[in-house]
Amino acid sequence: FLLQKMHPTPAVNGYPSKEAMQFIRQREAIAFDRGYYAGPFGYVSRNDAEIVVAIRSGLVSTERTLDESGMPTNVRTKSLSVFAGAGIV
Repeated sequence: FLLQKMHPTPAVNGYPSKEAMQFIRQREAIAFDRGYYAGPFGYVSRNDAEIVVAIRSGLVSTERTLDESGMPTNVRTKSLSVFAGAGIV
C-alpha cells in the first residue's frame, strides 16, 4: 500500500501528481509513448527494506526489416537507444 502511494514520485511525474499527469498528457504528442520509464526497485524482507526509483536510461528494441518493396521480412534487427540527461551524462 505504501509503495503504491509513493509511485510515481515527483522526481519522474511532477507534483501534485494528478495535475502533473494532466499537464503532461495535454502537452506531449499523442503518438508519443513513454513506455516503461520509471518504477520502484528494491527488496523487502521481514526486518528490512530498501527501495529506490529506477529510471530507464536505455532501451533495446527489436524491429523487422523491410525489403526493397517495403514489405516486412523475417529478418529482425536490434537497436539500442541510450537516453541522457538528469545527471546521467
